[in-house]
Amino acid sequence: MVRQRSSPRRIPKERDDLLERAYVREMEALDGEPPTDVVGPPEYALLRELEPAVAQAAAVREALSAEDIETVRQAAPAVSLVLPGQVLARRCRTASETGDGRLPVRSAGDHVQVQDDALVSLTVGYAALQGSQVSVLPALWVAPDAAAAHLAVFDPATAPRLEPAWLAALLTTGGVTHGIDTEAVEAGAAGGLKAAGGYPVLARGQAPVDGVAGGVELTVSLVRRAGTVMEDGSIDLRERNAAVAIRAGEEVGCVVASRPGEPGYTVRGEELPAADCAAGALGIGSGVREELADDGSTRLVAEVDGVVAVADDKVSVNTVFAVSGDVDYQVGNIESGQDVQISGSVRPGFKVRAGGSVTIGGLVEAGAEVRAGGDVVAARGIVGENTKVVARGSVECRFVQNSTVVAGGNLLVGSFLYNGYVRVGGDVLVRSGGGERGGSIVGGQVFAGRRLEARRVGSGSTDRTVVGVRPKPELNAKIDRAREAVTYCETNALRILRTLGLEAPSARGIRQLLDRAAPGRRAQLTLLVRQLDELLKNKERAGEELQRATAEMDAVLGAARIVASEAVMPHVELRMGVYSRVMDDRLPRASLAWSVLGIVEIAPPPARGGAG
Repeated sequence: MVRQRSSPRRIPKERDDLLERAYVREMEALDGEPPTDVVGPPEYALLRELEPAVAQAAAVREALSAEDIETVRQAAPAVSLVLPGQVLARRCRTASETGDGRLPVRSAGDHVQVQDDALVSLTVGYAALQGSQVSVLPALWVAPDAAAAHLAVFDPATAPRLEPAWLAALLTTGGVTHGIDTEAVEAGAAGGLKAAGGYPVLARGQAPVDGVAGGVELTVSLVRRAGTVMEDGSIDLRERNAAVAIRAGEEVGCVVASRPGEPGYTVRGEELPAADCAAGALGIGSGVREELADDGSTRLVAEVDGVVAVADDKVSVNTVFAVSGDVDYQVGNIESGQDVQISGSVRPGFKVRAGGSVTIGGLVEAGAEVRAGGDVVAARGIVGENTKVVARGSVECRFVQNSTVVAGGNLLVGSFLYNGYVRVGGDVLVRSGGGERGGSIVGGQVFAGRRLEARRVGSGSTDRTVVGVRPKPELNAKIDRAREAVTYCETNALRILRTLGLEAPSARGIRQLLDRAAPGRRAQLTLLVRQLDELLKNKERAGEELQRATAEMDAVLGAARIVASEAVMPHVELRMGVYSRVMDDRLPRASLAWSVLGIVEIAPPPARGGAG
């Protein structure tokens, strides 16, 4: 009789655990090691000297993720470095080792590896615990735009000596591959941390160099300065640099060759593209000729005695129309395409028209008219009904009284503005020269494009004064044109839809309409559909333009200010955009701004004498 072999008995799991534990004890006894009560994955305990550092790991992370290196310095916690090969945690041999208050560690995290019975650091950094995993935060700060990489040693006074190989490996750990300063790496390793405050630059990226378009580079300065306001409010013309005089044969500039752009890179090797040619290079205008210099370069020299000017992206030397004395019956009206310099006044009823700037040593008198393609300076003032000054640039004068001033730039008044009608694209600034009236705007209507500033606005003894801020007329015109275009497109699109018998533009509805149409009618409908499509596209473009212009208008008005360092008087009318406000009471040290709610008061300006 053949006996059936019985299947093996299954050993209960509890006996499995007992057998495994007995096996472990036996093997460790053979090795001469004390038995362990730890079963399962290896468990480690953090070294006690690292516990203070681990407690501040969150502060370390925050410091190393700061936006700039100064914030890193200020946020630096008092934490010691760990070094490559340094033991962070040791394996526990008995259960008691994890029960004596030491922090348990189950595994190695970033920049940490298992080595024998310990967890050791792989880089220069700061110890941190995430759950039961120990890691090292590299002691490296990389700028958000990756323009530079700094070693970040929070406590350089107690920092140990760092090996150059460690710092090179630290850069590799942080992904830094370009712009590495080997001298800085050597210096940091050689104890240069204290000199650098613990944060030496180890690598620096390269900014791109934009290309240069060939053209003219000036060797004379054309930067115009505001005239000095004298004690009486008049304008000192001597230091304005408004007219840069040059004699025939003198150098104006040089011709530069075009140069292609050179791309840059970040410390992580990302390329930063460069523009091939920077815009804005000047061409050569009238009154200037090219000459070959001894060094082979090409220089520009003046052909005539005159004034250097830049217009329409060209540099020219313009002859100056100079008047020694007044513009009167001896001289007559002046019309010139160049700059005009008048040592005296423009007498009543006479006119001056210039393609450049106009400089007047005296007054613009009653009924006179001055128009300039550049700036206008009237050192003594602008006075009289029917007197008009119009400039594409800025206007400077001692005072404006009963006159009209229109300027694309700013209006600088040295003393007062009385009953004037003013509209400028930039700022209106009324300084405090010339006695009690200095710094005041009284009567008339005065509108700036950005900011209006005076000592006092209004008076109890005059008719209402109106002041305000209105953006440049070009911006209002742009908004009006865009609105008109949207309205036109909407009106005509609706007319075509009614003709087609459609309530709204629909590709499916149009296709069905064309499919049902008789052959003779289909051509006419197709033409209407094309017109409708063009109108809808134009409406979309006009709507986008309207949105951009409206946003620009809001930005201009949002920055607009009316400032009176002494007061805005009762009955003054303030206007900003579509809003208007009449002052019921005296408002001392006023500073007013535009908001969606109207004209509002904001923090007053610093106390000072007048507007300047």
